[in-house]
This record gives sequence, structure tokens and C-alpha cells, in this order.
Amino acid sequence: MWARYGRRLPFVLVAWIAMALCLFLPPLAGSAVPISVLIVLWLIFWDLSTTFNMRVMEIIPPTKREVSGGDTQVFP
Repeated sequence: MWARYGRRLPFVLVAWIAMALCLFLPPLAGSAVPISVLIVLWLIFWDLSTTFNMRVMEIIPPTKREVSGGDTQVFP
């Protein structure tokens, strides 16, 4: 899919917005069934938002990737 803002950004933004909704709706749920549905939706949108990781790997040069994730261990 090609969009004005890139191939992955629309998916990431939709996923992050949906994940935020899934995060704030459980207090309004009356029983375990809606909470279970929200958890399943959270996991689905979590998978959809993992396209952001590929975007990061496109931007960061290969020599800097091991320290870009905040890892303190650098392999020689």
C-alpha cells in the first residue's frame, strides 16, 4: 500500500490509536467478556504496529543498529 505519508505510517497510526482505546476502555467493561475482547483486539493491533520496527531498521544504518534499541551490550 502506498500512501502520502509512506507505506507503513497509516497502519502504525491506526494501530496506536486503537491500542490507546483498548487501554482506556477496560474500566468501563461490565464483565470479563468485554475485557477479553479488548485484550484480543489489543494483541491484534500490537501485531499491526510492529511494522514500525521495520521502519526503524530502514532509517538506522547497519553499524548503529545494535545500540539504537537502548541495549547496553555491544557485540564486537
